[in-house]
Amino acid sequence: MQTHRQIEEVAKGIISLLLQNGEAAELIMIPGDDETTIRVLPMSRSAAFRLIDPHGRTLQSLRIILRAVGVKLGRRCRFEVDSNHHSIH
Repeated sequence: MQTHRQIEEVAKGIISLLLQNGEAAELIMIPGDDETTIRVLPMSRSAAFRLIDPHGRTLQSLRIILRAVGVKLGRRCRFEVDSNHHSIH
């Protein structure tokens, strides 16, 4: 379970650095048998835009970084951004 918390801390840190003042996103950690899924629920369109960007480069970079963290900690890691979250106005 310690690995799960470490992955969560890294994900929260990176996401908080990407989001600007007033933007928020909820992080949901879903531990599985052999992989942890990190689901991000942006609370605004601007937060979703910052996490995904028009070409998907930020999202792809986040996936690569978190996958590398998972490998380092001996746990597979999957990262998803739910841009259709109901709280986005």
